[in-house]
Amino acid sequence: MKINLQLTAAAISLSLGIMAQNGKKVASTNNVSSTTVNEKIISIKESPYFNNRGCASKTPSQQWDADFNAKVEEFKQNLQTGKAQAVNVTIPIIVHVIHTGQSVGTFPNLLQGQINSQITVLNADYSGTGYNVGNLPAVFQTAKANTGIQFCLAQKNPTGSLLTEPGIDRINANSISTPTSASYPSKNPAATNYNSPSTFQSFVDGYIKPNTIWDPTRYFNVWITDEQASVGLLGYATFPVLTGTTIAGISGSGSATTDGVWCWAKSFGSNTIFAGGTYDATYNKGRTLTHESGHWVGLRHTWGDGTCATDYCNDTPPSQQANYGCPTHPYKLGICSGNTTGEMFQNFMDYTDDPCMYIFTNDQNARIQTAMQYGNYRNQLGTSATTLCTIAAAAPVASLSIPASACSNSAVATNNQSTGNPSPTYAWSANPSGGVTFNPSNTATAPTINFTTPGNYSVTVVATNSAGTNSNTKVITITTCTMPAVACTNTITNFNNTDTLLTVRSGSANPGYVGGNNGYGDLEKGEYFSSTGLVGTSKVVGGIVLFYRHQTANIGTKGTGNVVFKLYNGNNTAGPSGAAINTFTASLTSILATPSQTQTNLPNCGNPSITYNSIIKPYSFSFPVATNITGDFIMSVQLPTTTGDTAVIFMSSVNGRTASTAWELQTPSTWVPFNDGLGSGGASWAINSSLAILPKVQCISVGTIENSILDKSISLYPNPSKGLVSIIATLPNTQNIEISVNNMMGQLISKSKYTGITNEVITLDLNNNSNGVYFVTINNGQEKIVKRVILNK
Repeated sequence: MKINLQLTAAAISLSLGIMAQNGKKVASTNNVSSTTVNEKIISIKESPYFNNRGCASKTPSQQWDADFNAKVEEFKQNLQTGKAQAVNVTIPIIVHVIHTGQSVGTFPNLLQGQINSQITVLNADYSGTGYNVGNLPAVFQTAKANTGIQFCLAQKNPTGSLLTEPGIDRINANSISTPTSASYPSKNPAATNYNSPSTFQSFVDGYIKPNTIWDPTRYFNVWITDEQASVGLLGYATFPVLTGTTIAGISGSGSATTDGVWCWAKSFGSNTIFAGGTYDATYNKGRTLTHESGHWVGLRHTWGDGTCATDYCNDTPPSQQANYGCPTHPYKLGICSGNTTGEMFQNFMDYTDDPCMYIFTNDQNARIQTAMQYGNYRNQLGTSATTLCTIAAAAPVASLSIPASACSNSAVATNNQSTGNPSPTYAWSANPSGGVTFNPSNTATAPTINFTTPGNYSVTVVATNSAGTNSNTKVITITTCTMPAVACTNTITNFNNTDTLLTVRSGSANPGYVGGNNGYGDLEKGEYFSSTGLVGTSKVVGGIVLFYRHQTANIGTKGTGNVVFKLYNGNNTAGPSGAAINTFTASLTSILATPSQTQTNLPNCGNPSITYNSIIKPYSFSFPVATNITGDFIMSVQLPTTTGDTAVIFMSSVNGRTASTAWELQTPSTWVPFNDGLGSGGASWAINSSLAILPKVQCISVGTIENSILDKSISLYPNPSKGLVSIIATLPNTQNIEISVNNMMGQLISKSKYTGITNEVITLDLNNNSNGVYFVTINNGQEKIVKRVILNK
């Protein structure tokens, strides 16, 4: 039984459970990124295949069949008399990648390599040379077709401008300007509003496609998105309409606003060609688009969408019904009348798994050729390829820009503005060369450069392609820079800079949350911290806890009762030891104070992007008296007990972790770790995780830092960062703040203003910036503080 793990951006909804191994508890996971405002759900789907292989292409009507089949027969007769001929056609393809703000490479905003791998699959499959075609039984060899159809990544958009990524159109669904309506209340394809095949297709066809489609007479439009797990679709296509016919035939026929194919992003591309993508466990060889594009060029399912029905192709043996998985040939021999070979489950128009489908037939190609020559959104595509997929060769023109000055031993960004077709290769050098390194290499398109020795340097890039070579040189002055002192205070955490923040629900039998109140009656949730490097030098002055609260639904942290923050001595083997040594009580009302927030990006800025996250509600507290650290300790949250009150603490992602630091108090005297039950029977969740409880630590010798209210109210996590930094604000009252980001040279790269901020999380996106040190300045009009961020991707 295969298990497909799907990570989808959506509003909160129930998902299927993750059962602890022989444990007492059941959990389902709602995954909320610490760096986006979109909620995400991890759900488990167990199935040997998607229902109908996830194909939702509508069955053509009898009238459509009659019209199309008549044209196919006419084409075949004209082939015999020489009035027509099969042609080679190259089809320009544009892939509309629909996401909701995820960075490139984060599902569903797929990497270019994964998308390109899909085009490689299409071209091999349509030429009869695709993955596993060598396994085709001898009895079917003469039926295998080279269709003469190929696909090219469009190089230009509809206005003629060159695409940065050929064949790719990335669209944040939230940025679509057309307002939503009662029919489409959300712009997110994975929203719970669209939790069935019909509601999902209605949204894609009625909203996404019309607002994003490119001229279907010039481009083969393909859309990839995420979806709710309950939708269960891999793809669907529009069928061709023949030129001169007035009948649309079926509701799924292509139109000027809908023509093309939709695919679930995890079934797009091939992991045997590009391993660095995000793929479904079963449908990962790119055959979803091959199958759906077969419908797009007029092919029917091999079983004729009935029982031993016809697909109008004489060289595909009669098939009883759809086939799944990977059968063994001969399969279902003689089940249908006239089947003397076994069923052709290897055909792309069956429902078998990706590795087991690898053939179009000659009769299928006759239908493909008919669609391409007579289809009203097909017959001009070959002509369009000449202008859309071909760029004249051009000799390279090398061009680069670097700062005029920089610091030694820091990453200096380069901006390569060179041009040329085909795309040039590059060779970077510096004079003098001693102590100069290029990362990742001196042949990268735009490497960062590290200079260990102060001085003046000439940096040169040489651009080369088949049409020639060209170089460009710039001068940079390197000096020794004095790093600012690091503040003594710190907020410690067991998270790392690749963790994702989650809320995890307990099972339906005992509903609630793993990291908060639930039907099991857990009393406290605690997080263990090692004292290594802190004993004798540091003290705990308080903490920050990241609570969850949905802003539009009455779920997550809510109510008017109290929570109690506690500090214990203890270890990660036995948990807390003895009574709490420090406590602080706060009301849920104060934790969840949520005034209206707005954000303004100031002029001439915007990189990196800074966004506001309404899902995470941080709360900062200070103990009445600081506690010196003398050994390992545990900080906990005593959960509210008033009926209807809930406190939910964010957790780290549970996948891929090998250790756990989270604990829970199940009875007044019984502390149990979250990973109790891993591999055997246990009393807890059987997961490795950490809770978003962050102690505020201060050096024992320093006391004046507490005088800066703004400084103790702002924390940055994670730091160092791989690109995304959460600015955790826990202000004592509502304030307006301005956040600016500067690089090591003092150059301003971003500035934003926020109004009405108290306990909030603001996300700083440094993904598009080079590794190095950045300075984040927070100004509330009364105080200004500077926090240092290290970017290490």
